Amino acid sequence: DLDGGIWIGTSDLAEEHDGGGLMHIGKNGNVTTIKENDIESNHIQAIACDSKNRIWVATRSGIFVYNASNLEKITDIPKLNGDIRGICINSNDDIYIFDITNLLFAFKNNKWSSFVSLHNSNNEEEIGDLLSLSVDSKDTLYVLTEYGLWKSANNKWEKINKLNEVAPANLFWVYNNLFIDKNDVKWISSNHYGVIKNSGEDWQLINEHNSLIISNNVSKVFVDSENNEWYATGYNGVAVKYNNSSSVDNIVLNYDVKLYPNPCIDECSLDFELPNLSNVEISAWDLQGNQISLIKSTVFEKGNYSEKLELSNYLSGIYFIKFKTTYQNIIIPLIISK
Repeated sequence: DLDGGIWIGTSDLAEEHDGGGLMHIGKNGNVTTIKENDIESNHIQAIACDSKNRIWVATRSGIFVYNASNLEKITDIPKLNGDIRGICINSNDDIYIFDITNLLFAFKNNKWSSFVSLHNSNNEEEIGDLLSLSVDSKDTLYVLTEYGLWKSANNKWEKINKLNEVAPANLFWVYNNLFIDKNDVKWISSNHYGVIKNSGEDWQLINEHNSLIISNNVSKVFVDSENNEWYATGYNGVAVKYNNSSSVDNIVLNYDVKLYPNPCIDECSLDFELPNLSNVEISAWDLQGNQISLIKSTVFEKGNYSEKLELSNYLSGIYFIKFKTTYQNIIIPLIISK
């Protein structure tokens, strides 16, 4: 959000692990959870922030807006199915959403209305289900569907055929999500091709075959304000390519490296196992990809180790601990809350 907070929407499956609902991590590391009693559903489909720092939340039970601790359900949308699948907001705070029935709605001039239906206006094309929405710097709306990418222009829909040439939709459930960054570069995540990147006339694939991304199953891509590229994979954690780096770091969330307690106050422990003799470098980084300190750099023999990390000089916030060995880079998110 505009205050630097991070909002996370979970699925209802997270309830098995005492999760579920809408989670907020502030810049100070404090975590707040808004659960089913307030938001009617613990299954969050999409989240967006407008220019007034209001958080719009799409759930299986409808759409909600969170404003300065007040939560309100939007109930004046005509013909809307309660299961909202996607949402995006342009620079004028116009809001676009779609529901499980693939109907598009727009909020403009303080009024909700149905948007030009993609299915009704392009019956000759195989469209499939709507998957994701995004807008570019000119507030042009793009919709990613099961079978391709579409652009809205003058109340008509135009298909971007180049996507299907680069990454054909000839397999089950190929595309996942569309993100357009501040430079109008389009990033399309997929289950089979990795990431499809479009910049002007240039189209390219980014995947495990031609880069260091750890999986071709990519669920979402995000490019932050510092032009760092974040890749969320289906099964292998998160990868990040910092703007000042030519390599990709993998943030592995389930591995033989443990960082605890997390969150912590002044210190934590890093436990790890090395299968062979290895150079080991442990360092701390901030959210912008800047190295804050080199904690340790030495050679370790094969074996199990536990290293104490002294963090008393760190301010509250979100950091990354990079564990670099001869064989791989591992990044673990760390929350410091004082």
